[in-house]
Amino acid sequence: ARGVPVIGNGDILPSYEARERRARTGVRSVMLGRGALIKPWLFREIKDGTTWLPTPEERFAVLWRFVELMREHFGADERGVRRAMRFLPWHLNFFCRYVPLPEEEHAAAAREHPLLQSRLQAPPPASTLERLLGDARAETHQKLAEELLASASRDDAHERALRLAESLPADDGGSDLRVSASEVAG
Repeated sequence: ARGVPVIGNGDILPSYEARERRARTGVRSVMLGRGALIKPWLFREIKDGTTWLPTPEERFAVLWRFVELMREHFGADERGVRRAMRFLPWHLNFFCRYVPLPEEEHAAAAREHPLLQSRLQAPPPASTLERLLGDARAETHQKLAEELLASASRDDAHERALRLAESLPADDGGSDLRVSASEVAG
């Protein structure tokens, strides 16, 4: 007899939480939501059974690929940029929440409570690019989205991002991690 497939619902951030959830509960699969917005590579981690701890440069490459896909979908003309600007700053509000979560350091805590709900703080940024990618301010997301969409290439985008990061005032730590209002989120 076939049973009804049960899918576990969300709050998955590192791949080992998906593995543990499936093993502990017997669900056939898991749904991903916010975790995939924070870590778009989460699907591959789960599929491969690995954890990827990308460098800031690797995270920037993922972000640039997202911009390329937005251009393919919306177009690179003025109308396409306007449409992309409805989504990109909103997405950056999740992408900035990335915190490296090596399994050996965080697996026990993940079994007690989903790490997505734990609001773990990232270590102090080791580079200008890391500081920019982790900046939780909505105005930074807006400026970064504008720079990315105005860039002619990944190298150009990288240079613009670094210039933006150097021009930003230090984050006083008062930025709340919240979904900013947009035409998408409302």
